[in-house]
Amino acid sequence: MNGDIILKKISFSKLNISLRAFISVTISLLCAAILIFYAVISSRMYRDRYEDELKHDMKLQCEILSYNILENGLDILDSDDIHLAAETMANFFRGRVMIIDKDYRIVIDSFGDRQGSYIINDEVIRVMVSNGSELLSIKDGYIQYIYSIVSEGEVLGVILLNA
Repeated sequence: MNGDIILKKISFSKLNISLRAFISVTISLLCAAILIFYAVISSRMYRDRYEDELKHDMKLQCEILSYNILENGLDILDSDDIHLAAETMANFFRGRVMIIDKDYRIVIDSFGDRQGSYIINDEVIRVMVSNGSELLSIKDGYIQYIYSIVSEGEVLGVILLNA
């Protein structure tokens, strides 16, 4: 009989140790899952906030560039200030800035390789046709912002910013 009691104590003792280990592992895994969930949520929130700030900055810079273009009377081919402003904006956003006139000709290209050629795509046409509009699209991690240059209700061109 004493042998039976000792066996029961040993099996209870083994069960108690495995129960402690199970609880410890479960709590550790639960804490790790909570930390991973928090990291994923906070990175998404950071990315969303970054995109919102970037969109706001893009719109503001396009408004400033549009104002500068209108102040120069759209004589942008001869204006070094407009070329410099477009290049500065492209460098700021680490992207490309193209200024397109109402004939869909690329007047200024911050990369310089498409200047003088024509661009016709759905987004540019959509912004060009509707007065005072803008278009923002996000594809494959890139943001494309198209802003219309409007004077007295007429669209004179668009600023295309890729970042």
